Amino acid sequence: GVGKTFVYIIDTSSSMAGSRLKVAQGQLKASLRLLQPNQQFAVIFYNDEFRERLKLRRQDGPAMYFATDVNKELAGNEVDRITADRGTAHMPALIEAISLKPDVIYFLTDGDEPELSPAQLAEIRRLAGGMTIHVIKFGDGTLSSRGPSWLERLASQSNGEFREIQISN
Repeated sequence: GVGKTFVYIIDTSSSMAGSRLKVAQGQLKASLRLLQPNQQFAVIFYNDEFRERLKLRRQDGPAMYFATDVNKELAGNEVDRITADRGTAHMPALIEAISLKPDVIYFLTDGDEPELSPAQLAEIRRLAGGMTIHVIKFGDGTLSSRGPSWLERLASQSNGEFREIQISN
């Protein structure tokens, strides 16, 4: 992604448990390492509710952190601590990410389900304006429908890319 501000949304519902979460954590940390010190980032963890925004040094901090080596290392440590549980609700986390007004959002999930409706996708498009939303799906390679999934439509409508990483749990 191109920009100065980045938000990572990572699905921590129970369906992400095991190898999916491990691979997602690795992808997120690898992406953080590529950020430059003048860029800023935030990480949002979610399951069936907006769970939490990553806090460095276990205290309330700014909405976004500069990508210094120290902050990237602290963030990586926090990302490693997260566990997967409960159900999935994508919309609250997406709205939280958009509210931070980043240039780019990375949405990491295994979830085709529950699908966002066309009305919810339209609401995201309206709220996101010109933000780019990249979607990384951690799946098993099975197709849930013949047409583009809602995850593919979400990326497409926001000039983002959709990528699937196949994981066998």
